[in-house]
Amino acid sequence: MEGEEEEEIEARETAESYSMNARIVRDALKRKGMIKEKLLGVGISGAPPPKKRGTLL
Repeated sequence: MEGEEEEEIEARETAESYSMNARIVRDALKRKGMIKEKLLGVGISGAPPPKKRGTLL
């Protein structure tokens, strides 16, 4: 029984570690502007998308 409890505790700690790391990475990417609010489900600010300029497409 003791071995099973240790395995459960270790699995729980591993899962918590992964979720904490994912949260840290997501926040870092958000700060760098690599994740748009649109992808996170939050409304985008009222700025319209930039217009394309020039003749080369």
